[in-house]
Amino acid sequence: MKKALAVLASLAIVVALGFEFLAPGALYDMNIKGTRMAAGLKEHRIELGDYEYHYLDNEKTQKPLIVMVHGFTADKDNWGRMALFMRDYHIIALDLLGHGDSSRPADGDYTIEAQVARVKAFADALDLPKFHLIGNSMGGWISGVYAAKHSDDLLSVTLLDNAGVEQPNPSDMMQRLQAGESIPLVMDGPDDADLFFEFAFEEPPFMTPGVKKAYAERSAQHAELYRYIHDQFTSENNPMLTPMLSQIDVPVQIIWGDKDRILDVSSIDVMTPELEGETVVIMENCGHVPMLERPKETADHLDAFIQSLDS
Repeated sequence: MKKALAVLASLAIVVALGFEFLAPGALYDMNIKGTRMAAGLKEHRIELGDYEYHYLDNEKTQKPLIVMVHGFTADKDNWGRMALFMRDYHIIALDLLGHGDSSRPADGDYTIEAQVARVKAFADALDLPKFHLIGNSMGGWISGVYAAKHSDDLLSVTLLDNAGVEQPNPSDMMQRLQAGESIPLVMDGPDDADLFFEFAFEEPPFMTPGVKKAYAERSAQHAELYRYIHDQFTSENNPMLTPMLSQIDVPVQIIWGDKDRILDVSSIDVMTPELEGETVVIMENCGHVPMLERPKETADHLDAFIQSLDS
């Protein structure tokens, strides 16, 4: 038996190495599908207006609902690892327009208010009950504006390293952009992958070189669109979140990685005077995407916050 297990283990290693060198994209897909399966997430799609939207749903409709909104250049699967630790919740994670498997119109309206309107249309189309909303980065900005405009839809909102507020201490990325350098979150090819991960994470999750290369190549296919989206949602046509925070009429939690190089943690100092009774969590030695870098800890913070609302 031990010999048979050793042979099977060796074969598994050989197969994995084969995928790494011959088909790293397939290995990346297997990892995504494996995480979805482990978390009980199933992919769905819905047509709203002229566009198609994809989303993940664990279909636990009798549990409290959490809707998850990803950030710029990201997608619904950014939440998969965190969902592994949220078994007692109904999880829905959607792909915003221009991201993931949703429609990607080259001339679409990617302003914050347009994306907020789409999330609202999505929630209405699915006839969702009141839900807890969480958003990261650009998705946090969208979630904050959603909460200000549609508090009646929500039970709470969690802003995770969110955009849309001023940074008293400019982040590394802001300084880079002010100097006229490229956006580190937009990759033109595999050579940009290391910079992307250096900015997004303090301690990146393990990823083989082949899988990292495949991820960068896929993202690079949409580099031009991502730059267009970035120009749209960072233009002056977008409402800053800061003055809207006082309009949020549900409990608010702020979670931030203290090593975030994209959006500096000092943003919290701008936000808290606009809120009342908010919960603030600063995750030490963590970067811009805590749900990927430290999924269990992030899930625990969200769970504790939600549980506190019932106490």
